[in-house]
Amino acid sequence: MRLTRESLGQSAAAAIAAEIARGRWPRVLPGELQLSTELQVSRSTLRQALAQLRAEGMIKTVNGYGSVVARKDRTAVAPPSRTLGLLQPTGLDQLKPYQLLWIDHFRSHCTAAGYELIVHEVRSESASKRARLYGRLLEQNQHRCWILNLSPAGLQSRFQSLGVPCVVAGTCDEGVSLPFVALDNRALGIHAAGLLLAKGHRKIAVLAEKHQTAAWENCTRGFLEVGRQQGLDPEVLRHEPNAESVGRLLGRVLRSAQRPTAILVPNPFYYLTVVSVLGSLGLRIPADISLLTTYGDPFLGYLLPSPGHYDYRPAAYARRLFALAEALAVGRTARTDVLLEPTYIAGKSLAAPPSLSIA
Repeated sequence: MRLTRESLGQSAAAAIAAEIARGRWPRVLPGELQLSTELQVSRSTLRQALAQLRAEGMIKTVNGYGSVVARKDRTAVAPPSRTLGLLQPTGLDQLKPYQLLWIDHFRSHCTAAGYELIVHEVRSESASKRARLYGRLLEQNQHRCWILNLSPAGLQSRFQSLGVPCVVAGTCDEGVSLPFVALDNRALGIHAAGLLLAKGHRKIAVLAEKHQTAAWENCTRGFLEVGRQQGLDPEVLRHEPNAESVGRLLGRVLRSAQRPTAILVPNPFYYLTVVSVLGSLGLRIPADISLLTTYGDPFLGYLLPSPGHYDYRPAAYARRLFALAEALAVGRTARTDVLLEPTYIAGKSLAAPPSLSIA
């Protein structure tokens, strides 16, 4: 929404009225925080705008709901606006660079096709509170299609049960059969384990969060599958989602006489933590221990030795995701599952285990 050069209050009121007419908010307006942020006005200016709309009979206040579109306007709403909603549990500023890249490409596809991409953030640790927030969000926004990114537990199944048009950016949770576009992280785990085994490693491990997403659980499963096929027992190093937990875990594991000689680190940010811990223990990469990580965030290019990692094409990912979202938006039948294979980028962090290295 863009404000004109008239008084801010009147301009904000006009912008909100226009969105109501477009069908973006057919029943309930978003809360004051979201509206003031989107309009880039103060709370006091926003309240002036809402007061004007109430005086004009366009909206009314209902206890427990806030500002609600008056019935006479709801029944005259135009066809649904050409908007797509991106729903995620965190702000754009908290996303990894490779995630921001595909979102940027996706937004470009939206603009070229005449759609507006609206980003919604639902931040809450409480499952019950999240459920209420999702319900309110769906009341307030009638997007042609939703894109579910980094879905917390329960979100995908809720959208599936409601029959809301949506596509999952990533892997579907167990028991969910929504359309999705995902990177084939199981194939990544299989390939990574194969690389380590080919170098002669027999004590291999994967660093994994205790409650990781379905995508990274698939990576872990693929890694373990290959190791067990070779009669090995790969170790899963489970940690809490913070660097301190990783540091404590590795400090204990790497001091063991049976420490792994190679580790797959799916989260590239924790790769930095692993490098720090290895340095504090006097262990060298790859002379003493080999490392692999996944999607190549830009900072990896500044590390020595250069990490062996995986990459994908964010433009291709965004293109496939938009094609599926657009098909759902217009009610067209489309392929419901798309898996994209990542590409391995060889670095210098992988070598034979110490016992097999040539002196």
